[in-house]
Amino acid sequence: DLRATCSALSGTGPTRITGGGGTVAVLRETEDGSGRMGIGIVVNKKEMTAAVAPSLEVSRLTERAARRLKVRIVHRHAAGSYSVGIIDSLRLGRYVLRDVLCHVYPGKERRMTLGFNVLALFSDVTFSPGAVTFVSDASAATGATVPLRFDARLCVEAVAPGGYLTLALVSDGRSTLASRFSSVRVGALTLPTSEFVPGDFTGEPFRTDGTLSIPRLVRAAGSVRFDFRRMQLSYPR
Repeated sequence: DLRATCSALSGTGPTRITGGGGTVAVLRETEDGSGRMGIGIVVNKKEMTAAVAPSLEVSRLTERAARRLKVRIVHRHAAGSYSVGIIDSLRLGRYVLRDVLCHVYPGKERRMTLGFNVLALFSDVTFSPGAVTFVSDASAATGATVPLRFDARLCVEAVAPGGYLTLALVSDGRSTLASRFSSVRVGALTLPTSEFVPGDFTGEPFRTDGTLSIPRLVRAAGSVRFDFRRMQLSYPR
């Protein structure tokens, strides 16, 4: 199946930014009827609201949204599974992206989520209350930074009494810990134990010590910057 997917993509260029480089795109978040937060984007000249999820490896959308946005399906997996698609043009503010790889899943709602394969093109993706800011070629953060890595999901290094922790970043819900600590420090930010609820990670394919909710991290820090070129997290002042 992987060979068939690669063959289907052989004539498509890599996802890339073709317009708007160097600009600062501040996209306001709005809430839909289900409480889901998203930013306004333009896909193949059609307006769309999309959630932003750094831990999602490949951007995804529902079949209904894909039909409306005229996404090119290049490979179909087994019935009931996802299909592989290509978005010819995706606009984030003044940024124009071409040949955006996406996964299309069954679903009657019009939903779309931007994942790591899109966000990785930017050296500055800053989450702040009510907005997400994109900059393609921002300079490195000044001051302390926190290492990021992507092992099937985006993870950040944290420190607790007794040692280091690997926390998987999540885009909603509460932060969780497999073991209880008095506090957890993520870079210069110390989070109290009340920020976390117990979590069970047995059977996970990749070892993590817990999860860290991006919205709750933004609430605690004021804003959170992801530098996906250097794989660093920081807190803008």
